[in-house]
Amino acid sequence: MFVDWMLYLGALTGAMMEGEVAILTSLQLSRLGKANFYGILIAGFIGTLFMDWLMYLNGRYYGRAYLKKRPKMQAQLQRLEPYMQRFGDWLLLLYRFMYGLRYGLTLLFGLHDIPLKKFAFFSILSTTIWISLLGVFGHYLANWLGIA
Repeated sequence: MFVDWMLYLGALTGAMMEGEVAILTSLQLSRLGKANFYGILIAGFIGTLFMDWLMYLNGRYYGRAYLKKRPKMQAQLQRLEPYMQRFGDWLLLLYRFMYGLRYGLTLLFGLHDIPLKKFAFFSILSTTIWISLLGVFGHYLANWLGIA
């Protein structure tokens, strides 16, 4: 029982840090009967949303002061500005799938004062798509590897 909860906690915190690897690993353990498949997906969903919201709200309320102290990070985010202007809503939908840009883009969304309701809609939608695809991929990966 305790080990099961540790897997869910690992999936949740892993999704906050490096989502794909933690979720896929947890999904493989669920295939071995150590945890519930859907429980892992829900934990990953919650962990991912939590981190996105943390970065978005951080950007929205503290971003400008935070960036003043970090000119290197400010320069990196400025390189993303043209994409933000050009692709707007598409970035809100697809940022989840852009490896290495997730935190920077969510911070940028907050800095651009994207309305809370709009960010919420796209964040939930993109995370739902992402976790669903990851779940399907994890399932077929386990079958391919011959895991239980």
